[in-house]
Amino acid sequence: MLDLTKIQTQYRETLRLEAISGTVYTPNFVPGGSLMDSITSFTPVQQQPVISQPTNPGSGQPIQSPPSEPDAPPATYIPAVEQWRSTVTTAILNYGGPASDTDRFLRIMHCESRGQPNATNASSGAAGLMQHMPQYWDQRAISAGYAGSSPYDPTANINVSAWLIYQASGGGWQHWVCQ
Repeated sequence: MLDLTKIQTQYRETLRLEAISGTVYTPNFVPGGSLMDSITSFTPVQQQPVISQPTNPGSGQPIQSPPSEPDAPPATYIPAVEQWRSTVTTAILNYGGPASDTDRFLRIMHCESRGQPNATNASSGAAGLMQHMPQYWDQRAISAGYAGSSPYDPTANINVSAWLIYQASGGGWQHWVCQ
């Protein structure tokens, strides 16, 4: 079992050391999700262009809508994270959150995966852009309207994360050590 207090303490210490040394810590990710090949929903998807198209309202998946303009200038992240900005904003809005949360979401994504959809944490097995734990993914994906989707599918991972933050019972930002 993971000790959340210990993990948060280690994370804060890493941030402190980064600030002092000016060296950025890169998590130990296994490219391509190779640790999880035996779990069907954890098979990495082939990266394809994301095209926002409305879905059937009765299907349980949110209808994609264009993001609204934020009031404050957005923070800028590395290109691998920035490429997901519009998808993140759309997901946040679709699950009832404010567009102003986009930068917070991207900050967590930057910390968790550096914007790499196939990132896998070697020690915990957490997968995808927002590093979902394998034991929780399937149920969360079903609840968010993405049944059968892989956590390596960037659109599914972002939308399941938005559902977890804004609609899940006991949801919120506390699911991520990175803040």
